[in-house]
Amino acid sequence: MAKYTVHAGHAAKGHLYTGAAGYCEESVEDRLIKDAVIKWLKTDGNLVSDCTVDSGLSASNIITKIKKKINAEQNVTANISIHLNASKKTKADGKTLGTECCIYSAPSTSAAIGERICKSISALGYKNRGNKIRTNLGVLKGITNGGANVLVECFFCDDEDDYKLYSKLGPDAIGKAIAEGIVGHSILAVQSTATSTATGKYVYNGVDYSPVFNAGYYATNNPDVKAALGTNEAKLFEHFYTFGMKEVRMAYSEFNPRIYRERYSDLNQVFGNDWPAYYKHYCEFGKKEGRKAI
Repeated sequence: MAKYTVHAGHAAKGHLYTGAAGYCEESVEDRLIKDAVIKWLKTDGNLVSDCTVDSGLSASNIITKIKKKINAEQNVTANISIHLNASKKTKADGKTLGTECCIYSAPSTSAAIGERICKSISALGYKNRGNKIRTNLGVLKGITNGGANVLVECFFCDDEDDYKLYSKLGPDAIGKAIAEGIVGHSILAVQSTATSTATGKYVYNGVDYSPVFNAGYYATNNPDVKAALGTNEAKLFEHFYTFGMKEVRMAYSEFNPRIYRERYSDLNQVFGNDWPAYYKHYCEFGKKEGRKAI
């Protein structure tokens, strides 16, 4: 078991010194990604301390407060700072500006972690900008808890291609990629809440999703998922309940979530943009009630 500190950079939305903004706001998205990183590191069995600071008298004061929290932790493997990059607002051109990690020096443990994080995020579709040596960043120096220090610039919030890819992936996917880069191996979701059987039964948190999920259909109709996971049934189902429903992916020929929402105004009024709720409702009630989703 390792120990990590993780924090989102800058102040929270609604305060001064909130960081970059473009197609999205750093102060909002970095906190969502930070939470996901912490979740996945804990899923892997590690200890994690959240050292985020939401407000301060100045930008430097926020960094000072963050470092105080970080240095209060001891025997730490690594300290991870989550940020979004920015340059100038750029329209889509089919190319992402990408991801990079800032470290104080190389070669170092920080450099090795940074390289792994960049590789892991770039596997999701972002350009790998690699490590950048930055000796002027306060959060990378003056840390006394023994841990390596890495500042992650997840993507450019003012580049439309970067933002579109992030909108598709979501903060959980970015957070998982970062966590896997930190620890150096894949992290699987806790399997006790989900099962699959050879008869086509797929259960997650007590709900049988077989009316809306078929592993073969999911792989065939989501080639990006198939390219990443192959045809492993358990991994495909894990992707579906972790990401697929949130991304409004079709996972079975007899259930189109967008049609289900459009056809039934009573559900739309209750669930709104909570897409996983539509899948769950159909499995628990909709199919039995004779509702159609194709």
